[in-house]
Amino acid sequence: RWCGQPVAVLRMAKADCGAEPALCVQAGRSPNVVKCFGLTDDGTRVQLISELAAHGSLDNVLMVAEDRGAPLPSPVLLEIALQSAMGMQ
Repeated sequence: RWCGQPVAVLRMAKADCGAEPALCVQAGRSPNVVKCFGLTDDGTRVQLISELAAHGSLDNVLMVAEDRGAPLPSPVLLEIALQSAMGMQ
């Protein structure tokens, strides 16, 4: 929890993260992207602290639907694509 709000913490080796932390901090300003609250860097590991997504990560939601043999309906996929594109603005 951060300021009373549930958060997600992504931990990764600094060598593996590339530009992802900086991009998340920048993209977190968009209303269509999970907000990034900050990151820590101890020289070897990076921790990215972000808003907790209610339904988990998008890739997990898509994989679970596919694994169940019930892919998401086209209108839902279209909404995901639209919000993803809006997040890239």
